[in-house]
Amino acid sequence: MIDKSEHEEVALDYASDMAGEYLDELDITDMAKMTREQWMTLIECAVTGFTDKLKEIEIAAPGRY
Repeated sequence: MIDKSEHEEVALDYASDMAGEYLDELDITDMAKMTREQWMTLIECAVTGFTDKLKEIEIAAPGRY
């Protein structure tokens, strides 16, 4: 995303928080030591967080995205 909208910025911040919470739960700082399952869950946290937040924004302000 080169020209992110305000809503995309908000969604990225939220997705980052979700991914960070998952990493805190794992207590891993070196991603190279993650299992494939841990890595896939991290990606899922980020992608789901992003899309869920965009949906939430659209529901709150229909047509503004």
